[in-house]
Amino acid sequence: MITYEKIADKISSKIIDTLDDGSMDTEKLSYGILVFFINITKLIILLIGAYFFDVMLEFFIIIFSFAIMRLSNFGLHLKGSLFCTVVSFISFIGSALICKFLHFDIYMIIISYIVLILLTYMYAPADTESNPLCNTKQRKKFKFQSICKLLIFFFISLLFNNYMFVSCIIFGNLISTITILPITYDLFKLSKNNYELYEEYEP
Repeated sequence: MITYEKIADKISSKIIDTLDDGSMDTEKLSYGILVFFINITKLIILLIGAYFFDVMLEFFIIIFSFAIMRLSNFGLHLKGSLFCTVVSFISFIGSALICKFLHFDIYMIIISYIVLILLTYMYAPADTESNPLCNTKQRKKFKFQSICKLLIFFFISLLFNNYMFVSCIIFGNLISTITILPITYDLFKLSKNNYELYEEYEP
């Protein structure tokens, strides 16, 4: 049976054989290729879902606002590519469908961002076992960046008079915030605050 792992191993072996200079770690290269294939497959499935449910624009707005926050929020990574794809499909496509009908008025926008900023202040950034954020200054920097981004999204939401656009931005921010919450880590049985297991270091 052909698997992503086998394809990644073959490609990495070909690259190593071609270069043949000992400058690359085969295992790391294979893992990088594997992650690339998994993410591409997941994206294709999400795009097909967005097209099928006629929420392509909503999906792109949600994924954009999610990705912007993810860069500084970080957040959990689910174990198992299939499980991650299913959860991502429900989260992003489900949110896009909701955004076609849900309208945030100014009071809902203000309340939403007050909650999101408070949760971000309390829990961002959230690390993983494979990427513990062991430097206090970096964590403070990422937290500050996340709060600034939410404030920018907040003002954008107030300025735009397009209900769908505003709803999608808020849902993208919401999904990113959910991925940093301790209760979410506990729900998926993932370790949180992994930096506490390591000594402080200067980058």
